[in-house]
Amino acid sequence: MEKHLFERADFLYNLFDAIPSLIFIVDEDVRVHHLNISASELIGLTGAEDFLNVRGGELLKCINSFDVPEGCGRSPKCRGCVIRNSVTRAFSGEKVYREATKFRFLKNNVEIEVHLMITVNPVIFEHRKYVLLVLEDITEQKRMEERLRQANQMLARQAVTDQLTGIYNRVKFDDVIDMEMSRSIRLDSPLSIIIFDIDNFKQINDTYGHHFGDRVIKIIADTVKALLRKHDYFIRWGGEEFLMLLPHTDASNAAKLADRLRARIEQCRIENNVDAVVTCSFGVASLRQAEDAESLMRRADDLLYKAKNSGRNRIEASL
Repeated sequence: MEKHLFERADFLYNLFDAIPSLIFIVDEDVRVHHLNISASELIGLTGAEDFLNVRGGELLKCINSFDVPEGCGRSPKCRGCVIRNSVTRAFSGEKVYREATKFRFLKNNVEIEVHLMITVNPVIFEHRKYVLLVLEDITEQKRMEERLRQANQMLARQAVTDQLTGIYNRVKFDDVIDMEMSRSIRLDSPLSIIIFDIDNFKQINDTYGHHFGDRVIKIIADTVKALLRKHDYFIRWGGEEFLMLLPHTDASNAAKLADRLRARIEQCRIENNVDAVVTCSFGVASLRQAEDAESLMRRADDLLYKAKNSGRNRIEASL
């Protein structure tokens, strides 16, 4: 019978050690009664002597460098307290408790950061209550999730960003125009739009080449971007045409901004060895009551063409 029990216990311990997750059996005082090989390797134990010495020791002292700024093991900043709190919750009656958390600890004097899923489950053994504490290493999963999140963010930015200038494209305008119009109506706050394009852009391309034309577009975009507020939308509408959507801005102030932009663009020199003066024409309109986006855009576009037909390098605004 004893031989059978020892063989069975040996089999269970071997099975216990074969599990890649970190497993601890702890009592209510968070003292370790058993841990598997994966757990002992994580906390830097080597050989049977270290393994035996850890039994009966406090778990938080075993993993003694888990984010403990003050080194006391009781600091609220100590992530080891997550383990203590998990064990306490298990002893207070919760059957299973799981929480993902990040740990930093020292191993061989090297700081290592891991993400662990903590699972606690109360168990009864020889009429005493213990907690089976399982720590699963989900670091690679978290890294993959972070890479996926960053990739999705990059794709989302690319979907609404003009490749040449780095400003928004028409997709972004479609995303925000209804929202900004609804906000303008709800808050009784003005909303204006500026449409402008580069005067004689075909002639610029024909004279200096398309590479120079791209350079003109980029410098104008950078010049305008520097003068806008964070909550303004600056969009490359297509080719040499741009659009600005200006929340909390009436037509008068939008026209003043357009004039500042017109003057600043006229002062730009694209390349030192090319004496080219670049100008833009502007159309400015403000949202009217019960007006839709199509009507607002049409009015601003009509004003732009009026500016171009009236001599270019000028502003036409609906005040």
